[in-house]
Amino acid sequence: MQETRDGALAESGWPFVAWVVMPIWGFLALSRVLFYAIEQMRYPELIPPVSNDALQGILLLPFVIAGGWAVLESWRRWNSVAGILTLAASALLFASLARPMYGIAMWLLGNSDDTFSWLHFVNPAAPGFWYMWLANAVEYSVLYVSCVAAAMGLLAFRGLSRERALRAEVEMRATRERLRALRTQINPHFLFNALNIMASMEITRSPALAGAIARLGEFLQRTLTAAEEEDHSVAAEFACVESYLQIETLRHPDRIGSHVHVEPRCAGRIVPTLILLPLVENAVKHGLRSSQPRVLVDVHARSVGGMVELTVRNPCAVAPAPPHVADGGRGLRLVQDRLAMHFGDRASLEAGLVHPGDYLVRVRMPASDDEDLIMDWEDRTCSEP
Repeated sequence: MQETRDGALAESGWPFVAWVVMPIWGFLALSRVLFYAIEQMRYPELIPPVSNDALQGILLLPFVIAGGWAVLESWRRWNSVAGILTLAASALLFASLARPMYGIAMWLLGNSDDTFSWLHFVNPAAPGFWYMWLANAVEYSVLYVSCVAAAMGLLAFRGLSRERALRAEVEMRATRERLRALRTQINPHFLFNALNIMASMEITRSPALAGAIARLGEFLQRTLTAAEEEDHSVAAEFACVESYLQIETLRHPDRIGSHVHVEPRCAGRIVPTLILLPLVENAVKHGLRSSQPRVLVDVHARSVGGMVELTVRNPCAVAPAPPHVADGGRGLRLVQDRLAMHFGDRASLEAGLVHPGDYLVRVRMPASDDEDLIMDWEDRTCSEP
């Protein structure tokens, strides 16, 4: 609460308070003048010239600014109780100045005291003197309190709006940092697996080793480039997936095959970077654990009713353990966290056995196009034998 109050009143200096108070006081004083102008037309013999009221409001303006500044300063420096006490004290002082300012305005405008002797501010013996003094005091104390309260409300609203904007910016930065942290968890993981591929090969198989190194370089280049972005196209995402699957195929040439398909209209859709790689890695890992002699990893992307649907299918003897238990569940949990950070409850992830021997992971997220993406993506099926 202290920080909110300080933020709301941080600009309570003379110039700023004057700019806030002047239009409010001008509106209130003008409303009073218009009221008495109407009354003067009805009772011209009783109501004095409204020019007195207009000049009175102008003469009281500096006292309104000074009082408003004092109230705001006491609230900012101490607390709301000090601000209320200052407002009450300044309202009493302001009320006592209302009647003298009216007399000064009458004198400056040259209105005759003979005609309106009951308005003379230094003649307590004049008829109706104390009544008019009290009436002016009550009326202007209400106007003063209303003006200062409105000014404080505007300042508080300004501070609250600025605080909300700052909080939204901080939350956005925190979200970006968390997403960046999630992405950095992916790169070392795949780099470690890729290096294991190099270690598992015989050094004498130089052609295969050279091809593996080239594939690894391509894969690292794609993933490191993607890690610098929060989002990229489905086509770019599938290029990373293809690089990874090619490396795994080199590692297990007799057991792993892949089938990658992207609908042409889906190629330019925007998805979080490296959102599929943990799922494809899990598919390869669990597929190799199955009893099938050959593992075919299917990766598909299509547009479904304004959503992007990404699916990964792999052979699996039994369903993997729940995400919070199995090591493979870390990939699912990572993808779930990133989807929640990007899309909230608008995205979904479903995983499970679709029929005996096959495991399917389906990701759906809102579709958006990259208008700057210029890509001639053919309707093709990329397969590794």
